[in-house]
Amino acid sequence: MKTIVFMRHANALSSSQDGSDALRPLSPKGLEAAARAANVLKTRGVKPFKIITSPKLRATQTAETVSKILKAPAEERLELGGAVNIVELWNFIKNETESGQTLVVIGHNPDISSLVTALVNNHIALNPAEFATVKFSDDFTAAELEPINPL
Repeated sequence: MKTIVFMRHANALSSSQDGSDALRPLSPKGLEAAARAANVLKTRGVKPFKIITSPKLRATQTAETVSKILKAPAEERLELGGAVNIVELWNFIKNETESGQTLVVIGHNPDISSLVTALVNNHIALNPAEFATVKFSDDFTAAELEPINPL
């Protein structure tokens, strides 16, 4: 069994100081929401072997918060930067998993919600800082979505 927690980054400010989308930081509300989400995961007993995140600032800040609370290393991955082919994204994520382990993936919409929707054959629209936990058979032929609780 492999478990993947797919998480959308928390609320970000509408702009960065230099106007770059990639450098938009989390808002104060976003920082709080990221911590709440991480604490929900901790309460559920989630113990990831690692967290992979988009390199965009709002995602890395979300990952830093989740990493501290769940005590798991976080890695920035360009493949999670957004606007990617869903099949390529899924193949990348599958290669990051380990049998019997939990992986946390922090990314952007529409990619993260579209991927979960395709994997569980049910429309999923993750709000900022929300997550969907999916348990897979080791060969990925079966997937089971755990209930999503809004934060």
